[in-house]
Amino acid sequence: EKVLRIVRLDRLRVEGLVQIRDIASDLRNAQVSLALDLPGRGKAVFPGKIVFVSPEINPVNGQVRIWAEVDNKDGVLKPGLRTKMTLVPAASEVSTETTSAANARRNTNG
Repeated sequence: EKVLRIVRLDRLRVEGLVQIRDIASDLRNAQVSLALDLPGRGKAVFPGKIVFVSPEINPVNGQVRIWAEVDNKDGVLKPGLRTKMTLVPAASEVSTETTSAANARRNTNG
């Protein structure tokens, strides 16, 4: 039985969906930019990189799930915020709105 859950908030995982037709190359390690309006702070942009691209394509909508990691040392981003993530792979630029941005990742480093 779980007694507690440890999460890492200094680095967040951002989850999004990309149309398979928009992926020209392997997106792993591609740079991303997150843009959002923060309450009381206005527009903000945070850099990150793709750390996971699902091997599975949704047959209904043709989308692939991706994860990016973003540094959050200042604690500005909060789990559950919605944002726009812009992917910048080598060949072209792809934009997608995330379905659930800034989801805190479990700290597995102790």
